[in-house]
Amino acid sequence: MRGGAIHHLHTRKRTYQKLQEYPHPSKWVRALDFTVLFAGMVGPLFSLPQVLTVWRDHAISGLSLTTWSSYLVISIISITYATVHKEKYLLVGDGLFLIVNFLVVLGILLYS
Repeated sequence: MRGGAIHHLHTRKRTYQKLQEYPHPSKWVRALDFTVLFAGMVGPLFSLPQVLTVWRDHAISGLSLTTWSSYLVISIISITYATVHKEKYLLVGDGLFLIVNFLVVLGILLYS
């Protein structure tokens, strides 16, 4: 018996909510799931050079407060969505983006 009563409850929940099996039986969908998870974790790392430039060098020329503030608002909306839908992987990735976006916006405000 796989997981006993808890397994049964999760199976009922998946059936009732019409959720796909997890992990998905298709190798392609499992690979896509992993790729999206990986991208959500690595994506914020691509903005770290911008954060370092702002905070270490105090260089904000060419940065738009409007653009980075918009990214920050989108991060907040995404985190709210992930929280409401209990999507922990989205929450982690969006949380990392929120931190990066917040640091850039704060740096622009402090050093302008």
